[in-house]
Parts: sequence; structure tokens; C-alpha cells
Amino acid sequence: MDKEVAEYNTFMELPHCWSPLRAAIAAEPGWVHVFRLALDLPAERLGRLAATLTEDERARAARYMREIDRQRFIAARGQMRAILAAYLGAQPGELRFHYNPQGKPALAEGEPRFNLSHSDRMGLLAVAFGQEVGVDVERLDRNVDYANIIRRFFAPGEVAEFLSLPGEDQPRAFCNGWTRKEAYIKARGMGMAFRLDDFEVSLAPGKPARLSAPDPGWTLYALDPGEGFAAALVVEGQIKGIRCWEWDQERDG
Repeated sequence: MDKEVAEYNTFMELPHCWSPLRAAIAAEPGWVHVFRLALDLPAERLGRLAATLTEDERARAARYMREIDRQRFIAARGQMRAILAAYLGAQPGELRFHYNPQGKPALAEGEPRFNLSHSDRMGLLAVAFGQEVGVDVERLDRNVDYANIIRRFFAPGEVAEFLSLPGEDQPRAFCNGWTRKEAYIKARGMGMAFRLDDFEVSLAPGKPARLSAPDPGWTLYALDPGEGFAAALVVEGQIKGIRCWEWDQERDG
């Protein structure tokens, strides 16, 4: 990959076309595969996905207070299993996960590396080989006191950037910042051990996605998951590119 492309991929928001997956899933070192998941599913499909979950996963689903949230957890987790199983040539219900002390999951087989995020009716799953990844998606129209959260938890430079923006840009700016920070923390696998103000990301809508962190070995990408949502991807080191696909029920396994 030439220098110009590397710089563009590192700092610019990438155009993405969420196209149907036409071929068999296969490992592609140097690339990140991102799958967009629909989470509001027919009962029959949801039942098939639920059947692939472990007792622990079903218990986690049962802890959700709202039925819609329980169903969306099952949809996200079940489709994640189907996708990862396709890479391994396994059955979705056969997969076993290990968790680090901060709760980040990994396959017992070690590869592929992956990360899952879901918000409202949408999920994103990022998959890579040999490189850690983190992904986050958030719905834009949440009833949130953006300015208060920014002041309490973000770095001073981010607070200044946020407050300088017009009011109509602030919800998007907040979600840009939140998804970029979450994606970085998830990629690092550090959970709440990493403070949100220990590093900085860019916020302004339409501007390049930038990450400033003590460890320079991570690259931030802004994703366009669809109208009404913001998303970000962080990957260890550099990559050749990102492929974005829609997942469909014919491939659930």
C-alpha cells in the first residue's frame, strides 16, 4: 500500500458500501471485515439463533429488563457466532470463548480476532487476523445531556472542540467522539481500566478521524453505518483496507 493511500486510510472517513456477501467467508490477513447486522428479526430466525447460544449467553440475555433488548442481544450474539463459525468451518454452537480480566472475548482457537457492538436495531461485527480490533456503533437521536458528559469525561481539548461547534452539530460530534473512544478502549481490551480523558480523538462532523494516544500503534477509522448512527473502528497497526458487508439469514448456518 503506497504512502498516500496509507495516510488517507489512517485519517479520513472512508466511504463504505454495505453490500451483500456473495462469496464464502475466508481469512484475509491485512484486511478488516466489518459486518452490519440487523437486530429486529422475525421470531423464527431469532429462535434459530438463540439455539446456538450457551447457557451463559442465554442467562445474560435474560438479565435485560426490556424484551426488545433481550431479543436484540440474542440477534447480535447469534449472528456473531454464525459469522465466526463460517471463518472456522465450524457450527455456531460449537464456538467457545475466553475472556480477559476486563471482559474482552476471544475465540479459544485464537483467530480470528473480533469485536461486536450493537445499538438499538443495528449491530456491527469487526473481524481481523493477527491484529486486534475494536468497533463501536451508537444511535444519534438519544436523549442525552451531551455537553455535561463531554465536560465530565472527555479530555480538555475535546471539550473545547465540542463547545466551539454549532448546536446542531453537537449530537453528531458527541457520538463521533464516544464511538471513537469506545472503539479504541475495546481494541486495547482494557475496559474501564482506561480513562476516557487519557487520550484524544477528533469530534467535528465531516472532519478527518484522528486519534492521539500514548501508544501510537493503533489506527482509527470512521465508519458510516447508515442514517441515524455513528460508528468507528480501531485496529492494531496498519491495514490494507476495510471490507463492509451486510449479513443475511441465509448464512446463519
